[in-house]
Amino acid sequence: MDFWRPYENLPNLESEKTRIEIDSGVLAENYQKLTAKLPGGCVGFSVVKADAYGHTNGICAPALYRAGCRHFAVSSVSEALALRKILHDRKNVTILILGFTPISYAGLLSLENITQCVYSLDYAKALSNAAKGEIRIHLKLNTGMNRLGFDATDPSVLDKTVSELSEVFSLPHLNVTGMFAHFARADEFTKEGDDFTRLQFDRFQAVDNALKEKGLDVKFRHVSNSAAAIRFPEFSMDGVRFGIVLYGGGDKRLTDLADTKPVMRLWTRISYIHTLHPGEGVGYGSTYTAETERTLATMPIGYADGFIRAYKDSIVTVYTKSGEKKVPLVGRICMDQCMADVTGIGAGEGDDVLLFGGDRASLDELAKKANTIDYECICLLSSRIPRVEKE
Repeated sequence: MDFWRPYENLPNLESEKTRIEIDSGVLAENYQKLTAKLPGGCVGFSVVKADAYGHTNGICAPALYRAGCRHFAVSSVSEALALRKILHDRKNVTILILGFTPISYAGLLSLENITQCVYSLDYAKALSNAAKGEIRIHLKLNTGMNRLGFDATDPSVLDKTVSELSEVFSLPHLNVTGMFAHFARADEFTKEGDDFTRLQFDRFQAVDNALKEKGLDVKFRHVSNSAAAIRFPEFSMDGVRFGIVLYGGGDKRLTDLADTKPVMRLWTRISYIHTLHPGEGVGYGSTYTAETERTLATMPIGYADGFIRAYKDSIVTVYTKSGEKKVPLVGRICMDQCMADVTGIGAGEGDDVLLFGGDRASLDELAKKANTIDYECICLLSSRIPRVEKE
């Protein structure tokens, strides 16, 4: 069976009409601001799953390494291998897989020195049986997120869970180098959410303390995501995992506290200028009809690029010869194109158009239109769009 990834064979052209600009300098500054606030001895993980939340690790991972990051987290073995290739000459880099890896790749984990999340005794045994060399593992506890993890949600299961974890320590080929959990409500800014975050932390500590009583040391503990690292510094432990806030996204209250800035800008260009006469419609379904004569611009980006139909009627910025002009999209967004009303602004074919970026507001507005969060908006951006590093 042959496997292919979408767009993997597209060439990299220097003057692409649509592109995603990544400011690696801002990313480095964000990382340094976040880690400067960590308590002594605590290290910052950069979560670079989903190809650095759509920003691309080809740009982001080296920039983060130059900024001082030595600990990275991804979601899968394929992401880990891609990251190891990008950071091939950096031998002091830890790469942690936060989720499931098929047992058949146990040899790769050992060969490439990749740390694997282990979330059940059965999985640990299978990994141990398949291993040919040492595999570093981090134990994953379920303290209330209820996705993956050894059960730590109630005192009644503590003895059973500690017994299972103790058995993992004894398995051949597995080297326990850490233990972690994930907060479900640390970003809520509510009493209920904060109380649950504290409860999750207490549950984690109960397991850790019970292991210590048995003489078992997990060596490295991390429970805090971006929100917890900013709002609950007392929970930082040995390390924290910086995700969306690292890229200048997430809840504005968090980025304001952290003083992180957006790293990504989404650009396209006007490919065609034409006139829409009174009574004429534009696009599929003619959902927009001109009441007066209008000047329209067509741009080569659409929902196949991740600029989805829900962004209909959004405001974009055209860079004309006379300056920046904000204009509305009109009609339905198509698979590969969309249209804007540029009447009276002096727009021309070839003018750059900023769809979002540079500030928080433009992406936040798109997320509101799609009834979602900014994480999803940036992760939806297709690999058809090239990522370029800001010069």
